[in-house]
Amino acid sequence: MRAVDEDIVGYIVGESKPYSASIVSSRPLMLGEYVEIRYNGIHVIGLVQASISGSYVIDETLSPEDLRRVINIHRGDETTIYYRGYIKILGDPEDLRIPPTPPPPGIEVRRASRKTLSKIFSPEGPQWARIGTLLRNPDVEVRVDLNKVVQRHLAILAMTGMGKSNLVSLLAREILRRGGTCFIFDYHGEYTGLSFQGLPKPNVIKARINPRYLSWQELARIIGVRYGAKNQENIIKKCKDEVDYSSNGGRSYLDQMISCAKREGQLSRRSEIAKASEAVIESIEANRGFLQRIIDDEAKDITEQSVIGTINVIDLTGLASSSQADAVVSHWLGRILEERKSAIWRGSSKIPHPVVTVLEEAHIYLSTERETLTKPRAEHIAREGRKFGVGLIVVSQRPRGLDPDVLSQMGSMAVMRIVQPEDQAHIARASETLTQEILEQLPGLNVGEAILLGHWVRMPAVVKVDHVVEKTSGVDIDAVSEWISSKRHDNTDNRGNAYKR
Repeated sequence: MRAVDEDIVGYIVGESKPYSASIVSSRPLMLGEYVEIRYNGIHVIGLVQASISGSYVIDETLSPEDLRRVINIHRGDETTIYYRGYIKILGDPEDLRIPPTPPPPGIEVRRASRKTLSKIFSPEGPQWARIGTLLRNPDVEVRVDLNKVVQRHLAILAMTGMGKSNLVSLLAREILRRGGTCFIFDYHGEYTGLSFQGLPKPNVIKARINPRYLSWQELARIIGVRYGAKNQENIIKKCKDEVDYSSNGGRSYLDQMISCAKREGQLSRRSEIAKASEAVIESIEANRGFLQRIIDDEAKDITEQSVIGTINVIDLTGLASSSQADAVVSHWLGRILEERKSAIWRGSSKIPHPVVTVLEEAHIYLSTERETLTKPRAEHIAREGRKFGVGLIVVSQRPRGLDPDVLSQMGSMAVMRIVQPEDQAHIARASETLTQEILEQLPGLNVGEAILLGHWVRMPAVVKVDHVVEKTSGVDIDAVSEWISSKRHDNTDNRGNAYKR
């Protein structure tokens, strides 16, 4: 009997609704704690989303002298303290339906059992991948539906250093274990060294592209022509059409573009065209060293550089600007979607199976502040990718910088610690499942803790995400340890103030 009584955490009080209720508890309630409520033949699961404690005798209106006397009199007397909580009712543990009637006052609220929680958060089946454990119930495994990542897409949002890339690595590993294919657009070089024991090593692809495969807009961004410079863009468009279908005569693609741009400027009677021609030539010449590293006349199509059944890491670290990275990402996404359409429509493709694409630092490519080439590609995938087996994961430490149209189409979310109100509000506007109560929990999350929402979980889950030991890049650098280690190898005098190398 005692064990059963210990499972009672409190009682329903005041007015309740089919989807929410307030309780008075005999102990402090933990945010993210799951509870069970049974009433009138109904069984539901609830999540503690607010926790309050107070005192019946210690009042804020008391003077300091009176407060000291009251505290001394009632010190250690727990009967003077009350605990209240707000519960979000998540639904029936069997079919997740919200009950038709609210729980009446006085009904017992019990700690959710491990059996009930496991039924909800640890489903069986190859599509369910372990991602961690419930934060308040570490003996309950949490699994996510990888099919929903492909079909409904995913946003991973958090401040820097909170575990975003660890979660990406974990998902990539689980996809790889099932024979799936990932494309990770690696802006900071965090995934090039990723390797899992017993699984294929990542296929690291340098951002080298045959210019003939690019659209004229992508070529313009890579060269350095800014968006909206119409005359320069027209020169790039016209010259690309000409160079693509001409024999090179032993000259490089860039040299041919320069010759064409120079001729366009000389033939035009308009001074603005001549100036645009000069600007295009100056951009190419100024960036030639960089362009020669990314533009390769002999490079294969990107699908021929990919490896199916592994993690393809597109290394963007050598790019000189975000605009150039945007052009590369746009090109890759477009080609991946084209190949998947070919697989569905024609039954033949170099990418024959569904894939997951990961956009690290997604606010760079999907900006709210400027137009990018990647944005319409990502919107297309977000809307129609499920039809063709292209999943999209957007990862960002600056949610308010993400295009709201793309963010609103992410059917699932993993939200880690976020303290900026602007970021929280931006996410809330894009998500139907992110309530004010959940928002208030975000600043209190620690490294590796996340709130999982949407289609990839059966119910919202507050989770301690598993640590991927193979993920070594991107972790915080211990600067002091490195300084001390370096100092030990230095030759110093007895006073330790003269360094000799």
